[in-house]
Amino acid sequence: MQTSHSGKQIASHLFCLVEENPKTPLKHYSYFLIHPEGNILLHPLKRTSVLKRHEALFAEHGGIRLQMLTHGAEASASCEWIHQRFGAGLYFHSSDAPPVARKTRCPVAYAFSSGHRVVDGLDAIPLSGHTLGFTAYKLSTSNATFLFTGDFLTPTNDEWTAKVYKLLMQVGIANLNALKEVSFSAVLPNMSKGAATPPFNLSETERSCAIDSAIARLTKRPKELGRRRGGDPP
Repeated sequence: MQTSHSGKQIASHLFCLVEENPKTPLKHYSYFLIHPEGNILLHPLKRTSVLKRHEALFAEHGGIRLQMLTHGAEASASCEWIHQRFGAGLYFHSSDAPPVARKTRCPVAYAFSSGHRVVDGLDAIPLSGHTLGFTAYKLSTSNATFLFTGDFLTPTNDEWTAKVYKLLMQVGIANLNALKEVSFSAVLPNMSKGAATPPFNLSETERSCAIDSAIARLTKRPKELGRRRGGDPP
């Protein structure tokens, strides 16, 4: 695995950490948000050896207060190292507590059950579908509004893909449609496939087209709406 040692700065006080496999086009991401109320690491990279390469970045900016997960599968042994090094517990939806407990022994800082303001400028938006407790996070800054989507909504080359648990398909599609009403200018997923990397910028029209295309792929309907996404060129 390879990664940048310092992370890619994608906005003021926001860094993207990348875990790559040179044998495949698949990339995994974590995001480090520097915040006056305490720094936040969103879904730590699962390979602890890769995550440790960013230790100096974390320490330089005052450590980490919270480890935030969009869903249970993002928990891993890396979370335990972050807690040991910086004292940061996990923050996630309580409905995903069972898978979190299976994947890590990291202490829980807070398990919530509804949408809320996490810290100034950062909101939790529960969106059952990928898992029962899946939660997106919306970060509003002076220059852009980012939506952290985990792997509920991710870019794959020139298309968008949604991952919805079969038994939650109806509510998952409803929540994907609900995302069209959420104002954001860029998607920050936990993974992508292709040459482009975060942020994946989308206009309002592109946002709707990306979601409709992802839903069409889920329901096996012909993709008639826009398949192009923003972000870095391929």
